[in-house]
Amino acid sequence: LGLPPLEAMACGTPVVLTDSVGVREYAMHEGNCLMVPPGDPSALASAIRRALEDRALRERLAENGLATVPRFTWENMVEDFDSALQANPFPAKGVSRGAI
Repeated sequence: LGLPPLEAMACGTPVVLTDSVGVREYAMHEGNCLMVPPGDPSALASAIRRALEDRALRERLAENGLATVPRFTWENMVEDFDSALQANPFPAKGVSRGAI
């Protein structure tokens, strides 16, 4: 997959991560992961501790993570990219195809 949090989800591992634009595409706080603000080590430690101590939470995060992964296979990513190209086959004036 190439994305460590998704790879962890694919292995059935509960995920704790820091919030960033890239992970928001697939990570849902309290749904399939615990997400904390970047640069907040105490929040990260607290979330890890919470995941370690709460079995039901770990199981829910792992189950929801496994359900998330199939949307991000290479095949699905290529289909999504192809659909975007088909929806707009001609680049905007002054924009090269390489900028997409």
